[in-house]
Amino acid sequence: MPDLWLRNRTAPQLRLLEGRGPAGLSLELVGTTANRDAVGARVELHTGGRVLVREVRAGDGYLAQSTSTLLFAPFAAASDPEARVVVRWPGGDVETVSGVRAGRFRLVQGAGTLEARPAREPVAALAEGALAELGESSARVVLRTGLPLPPPVLERLGAQNETRRPRLVNLWAHWCAPCIGELTLFAAHAGDIEATGLTLTLLNADRVEDHDAAERFFRERVLPAATPPGVSSDPASPALLQLVQGLIEHVVPGRGELSLPTSLLIDERGWLRVIYFGPLELGTLLADAASLSERGPEIYPGRWFFGIPRDLSGLSRSLARLGLEREARFYGALARTARREDR
Repeated sequence: MPDLWLRNRTAPQLRLLEGRGPAGLSLELVGTTANRDAVGARVELHTGGRVLVREVRAGDGYLAQSTSTLLFAPFAAASDPEARVVVRWPGGDVETVSGVRAGRFRLVQGAGTLEARPAREPVAALAEGALAELGESSARVVLRTGLPLPPPVLERLGAQNETRRPRLVNLWAHWCAPCIGELTLFAAHAGDIEATGLTLTLLNADRVEDHDAAERFFRERVLPAATPPGVSSDPASPALLQLVQGLIEHVVPGRGELSLPTSLLIDERGWLRVIYFGPLELGTLLADAASLSERGPEIYPGRWFFGIPRDLSGLSRSLARLGLEREARFYGALARTARREDR
């Protein structure tokens, strides 16, 4: 069975479905007297008393494109020596090929036999290679339309003051192995981070009973690497962690429980612009901070004429269910203002 990539305009934006079942027949047609792509060809697979029919199409569906490779479900070709394909080529030629088996093949018009094609590298292996470049279990989500944060939250983050600056908020725990390397990286390059105008806020997400162990870990493992010295970390309140979870669920529905490390890039206005899941690359962070503007990091060339509407009313209801009443009222008020402006 083939692997499938599913692309969605909302969320989840990209999903991989691995085909782990038995292999079927994959058939690519090449025309000679007919058009080379064999568009319009009709193929019948005769096996087990059944006839399976496929056609080569140039396009099918709204905003969609058809593959020129024909796929047939798995069949018991090994126990069916009579299995065959009948191809009705554009122009009227009919060609029959016997001894068909499961696998990936190509048929050139008039050849009379199937040409075996090498198996492609599994999509899963390609995906793993791509993820390895980002770091294990790492992802970067850029918000095309930023999300304003409630003033009480900005106060707790130290992001609401007279001289506002962009801020990276990093959530870590002393038991989290990926957090250790990331914290050491932040400490060693604190000066480089500050030079971009970015303020670094480290928040410990350990349970209350583990705060002493986390503080000792930070003092012994992180502070000695700090350049310049002065890097600090504060405990994150349960309410703040709940809010971060609610915001992530709003931006990336179905993400699940809050994972560590997680970092939030907030612009000078107090708007959430980027979410980093897992260890982040220093170069990526510095580039995002340098390109941060009211439109967010410039990850796409060209000009944007519209943003992405947000369900602020839904976010308000979600936060209310978590018991975050002040934050819920904040987003509820934003939703009402947006509705009035749209009238």
